[in-house]
Amino acid sequence: MNGDCRTPIASSDQLLEQAAFDSHRSRKQSPLWNHHLRQCLSSPADSGVWIVSKRTTIQQEEEVIESVAQVDLAKQGIRLFCRDPLDAFACSAAVEVTRAALDLLPSETSVDDKRENGSENTRSVLFKALDRRLISVLQDSLGGNYNVTTVFHSKCGMWVCPTLQRNNNEEDLHSIPSNAFLRSLTQYDAVLVNSRWTYAGNGSLDMIQTMIARGGGCCGLQVDGTLVAWVCQYLDGALGMLWTEEGHRKRGYVSMVMRAAVKSIQSASESNDEPVVAFVVDDNQASSELLTKLKWERVADADWVRLSFERK
Repeated sequence: MNGDCRTPIASSDQLLEQAAFDSHRSRKQSPLWNHHLRQCLSSPADSGVWIVSKRTTIQQEEEVIESVAQVDLAKQGIRLFCRDPLDAFACSAAVEVTRAALDLLPSETSVDDKRENGSENTRSVLFKALDRRLISVLQDSLGGNYNVTTVFHSKCGMWVCPTLQRNNNEEDLHSIPSNAFLRSLTQYDAVLVNSRWTYAGNGSLDMIQTMIARGGGCCGLQVDGTLVAWVCQYLDGALGMLWTEEGHRKRGYVSMVMRAAVKSIQSASESNDEPVVAFVVDDNQASSELLTKLKWERVADADWVRLSFERK
């Protein structure tokens, strides 16, 4: 193999076409690549700058994309995808696109940042859904140019809904109580959903309102006129914010809204292979047990990590 290069990608549609998901090639591809990258490229969350690392195969004389990074300049965030984290060439490509992404991100120059980080040449970057195997790769490979420290590390898993379940929610339709019904969330529900979300903060209500307005994947169960359980589809396509109100738990309501959300996403999809994924903190035993019961499969370690890069 030869010719490693990185190029900003202006069009997510172009990258969606070139990334070769579920490739017939014998090389193993990461589930995060096959499912979550494709989902991000197809979603309203595809804003920002896309950076890609390609190489040309000598045998087949074709360009192969090895790594992709989505850079959120406003939020100092990076989504880093590597086709195969066990492959040395692919890992090298992931390091290269990360270097390019760091060059695009502004350094932290506010008074508070200088006081906290000790240098205006420091970048504190949130990596979302990062393959856990890449964390040490980035720390080791970028250590020559940066002092790399971990600010926080939330270990999570990516779960994928099986195809058979996507097309079957008849069980829930028969088990819904007579005083309850499943429905799509509305803007009137946004304040309640935001108030229950663990990570609510500045801008979260606006985000939830946008998610609901997008349509599909934001579903709730109403009992006696009151919303008691719900799940939302994030702008990047993943399901989350799963919640049941106190006094209504252990009645199977979360299973109902999860299946309704999957059906809603599937109905809105142009194809029948739309990936339906969810990210769950490893310590969240209740959600892990629920997805296991629903026969979802945990397919990858996908962590939320904030790394601080101080240029040496």
